[in-house]
Amino acid sequence: MAQFRMRDLEENIVYEDREMIVINKLAGVAVQSARFGQMDLESAVKNYLSEKNSGGPNEIPYLGIIHRLDQPVEGLVIFGKTKKAAKDLSRQITDGTLEKYYLTVVENDNVSKEGILEHYLVKDGRENRSRAADQPEKNAKRGILHYRLIEQRNLRALVEIRLLTGRHHQIRVQMSYAGMPLAGDQKYNARAGSEPLALCAYKLQCTHPATGKRMSFQIPREDLDRYYKE
Repeated sequence: MAQFRMRDLEENIVYEDREMIVINKLAGVAVQSARFGQMDLESAVKNYLSEKNSGGPNEIPYLGIIHRLDQPVEGLVIFGKTKKAAKDLSRQITDGTLEKYYLTVVENDNVSKEGILEHYLVKDGRENRSRAADQPEKNAKRGILHYRLIEQRNLRALVEIRLLTGRHHQIRVQMSYAGMPLAGDQKYNARAGSEPLALCAYKLQCTHPATGKRMSFQIPREDLDRYYKE
């Protein structure tokens, strides 16, 4: 995307209270540390909170990053607005009670109804890539995800994925390794064309860090129509 504006952020706030804020991140926006001259989501949210709370940009509010999405991936991202809330939400990431669900389109004409993928993932920081292996090896981290077929559409399939661990490029690497590369994935799909990466973090479930209430956030179905099209 050409330019990320404050209006883009405000239009995509899904939920906000004193403890946390949930944003529907646009594809192409980095969660953190974007290139020089390009706004990232963390900075945009801090600017928004600063202007909202004090009427000026000089006071930098606290904002805890709980998890990230790859820059080309769109979807829900949650931030803690207090240190206590961020600590609790981070714990939920670690123990698996903060549940993350994705929709993706994969290139495979015979996807099974559901399954669990478990591999050992090795990150190459210099190339900004990861690879999957079936057996443990040096510096590898275990990656686990559950996938469920929603609809088979000839040579492609619409799939829901629940991440059970959070590794670098995990969904893209594991699905490609398992013979189900993501449509539009320029890194891990040798057949990918010029279309955008077909991956959306469409649903989050967590326990509210202050009230203990179980909460669920989901992108409206109409915003996901392209993932359901024939």
